[in-house]
Formats: sequence, structure tokens, C-alpha cells
Amino acid sequence: MSPVRIAVTLGDPRGIGPEVTEAALADREIAGAASFVRVGPDALVGPDGVGAGGWTAADGAPAAGRVAGEAIRRAVAMALAGEVDAVVTAPIDKAAFHAGGWNYPGHTEMLAELAAVPRVAMLMAAERTALGGPLRVVLATTHLALVCPRDRVTGRPGILTVVYGGGLALAAVYQILLYEPAAYTVLHNLCQGLAALPVIALAVMLGLALADPPPSLGALGARWLLGATLVGFVGPAIVLGVSGASGGQIPVNASAWVGFLFPLGAAMALRSAGHEPIVFARTASSASRSSTTRPSAAAARTTSS
Repeated sequence: MSPVRIAVTLGDPRGIGPEVTEAALADREIAGAASFVRVGPDALVGPDGVGAGGWTAADGAPAAGRVAGEAIRRAVAMALAGEVDAVVTAPIDKAAFHAGGWNYPGHTEMLAELAAVPRVAMLMAAERTALGGPLRVVLATTHLALVCPRDRVTGRPGILTVVYGGGLALAAVYQILLYEPAAYTVLHNLCQGLAALPVIALAVMLGLALADPPPSLGALGARWLLGATLVGFVGPAIVLGVSGASGGQIPVNASAWVGFLFPLGAAMALRSAGHEPIVFARTASSASRSSTTRPSAAAARTTSS
């Protein structure tokens, strides 16, 4: 059986990429686990590597970013041609990367376009955690600014911009009218009502999903999540809304009594669907852990470097 072939891009040549790559490949366990091909500046890849262009320490940031991006492009081309089985990327400098002419937010988006894949996800994995079991986390968004971002979850430009802009405007008005009791009360009631709308919308969506639950969640998981939303979110939202409309006649502290049920119900929903939330990691059976396919130590260590 031929060894796994892995292309390793050296990243920005001014950074730690070349150094940590050499340190990792000097490890006998890693070097013996696969066949590695360095891809990067001509002077750094060695006789068995694949050059991505000339570069010297006297060159500026744009030149470093240009050769770092070219290394990624060539490594992906090698993978698509079947010359290697996988690609491991060392860190790049985003500013130099962009200055070098590559118009991508980062690795993820560039890899997606080069591979012609419309839907991608960034997965972070650990073979072992402090609680003993593996942990895998997929990001819902990547490279998403917190101020006036474009909505990359729904694909509808402007949605989050309106939400963030409205929130900032309300915060500004709140500060301006902080010592105007009548105006403050109106603003307070408005915010209480707005807070309830997305929670109610979530409950309605989950209710509709019961007829055709997502495969990744299942019917039982959808019921758990709907129940947790109704008790832990909708209930407190109603209390807050009534409190705001009545001028504070109902103490909002009562909503905190059931708020904790939402994360608990969400964890139960994940568990019922076959996922293992971290809160249950200690109770997971050794059989279920042993059945989980773990990445090889060599691949994990090389990726982390």
C-alpha cells in the first residue's frame, strides 16, 4: 500500500510557516506516516519540493503574499490532479496575501473557489480534550466582521446590517434620553417588544420543522429544541414584553428562573440526534469513543504546526 501523499504549503515565507514545517517533518513519527511535498518559494522547498516562484528576504510584503498564494494554488492543483491526497497549509499574512493580488478573505474561500465547491465549512478538531473525548467544531461563519457585516448565514445581503444598525441607533438614543423618563420608557418598551420577535420566529420555525425535521437533528431532537425554546426563550420573552408594556408591573427577574432550560434542552437535542455535546463528554461510554474515527497523530500534529 502506497503511503499517503500530502502537499504542505509553507505559508508566508517571512513568518513561522517554513520553520514549523521543517520542525514537524524532522519528527520521525510524522515523517514516516506519509509522503510530504513542500510547496512554496523556490529557495525553500528543496530538491523534492514544488516551487511557487522566486522570493528573497529583501523582497517586500506583496512579494511574500504573492508567492504564498501561488503555493496554495499549486498545491490544490496537485490535489485535483491526483498527485497528492491532501493539502496542509501553513499560516499566511492576510495583509501581504491581499497586497500580493489574491482577492480572498483567507484560505477557506480560496480553497472553495479553486476546488469549485459552492458550500464549504471550516472544521476545527481535537483528538483529545480536557474532558477526555474528541471535539469537533464547525464554524457557522468565517471572516465575518462584527460591525455592519454582510449576512453570510442566509445569503441575504443587508439583513445583519439592518439589525446591527438598528441596535446601534437604539443604543445611541438610549444614552441621549437616559434622563428623560417618558422617552426612556417608550424606548425601553420598544426594545422589549423587539427582543421577543426573533424568539417567537424561532419557535414557529421549529414547530413547522416537526413535520419534516432536519436529518442532522431528527424528530426527537427537534422536539427537545422546540420545548427548550418555548420554556427557556419564549416564556422569558413574554414576561419581558408584558413587563415593558405594563411599566414594570411584572418583575423581569422571574424570567431567569427558566432561562437555563434552553441550553439544557439544546444539549439534549444534540445528544438525541447522535451528537455528543461537551457537557456529556464525561459520561460518554468508552465504546462510543473508540468507535469514533480519529485523525492520525501525524496529520493532526502537522496541521497544528
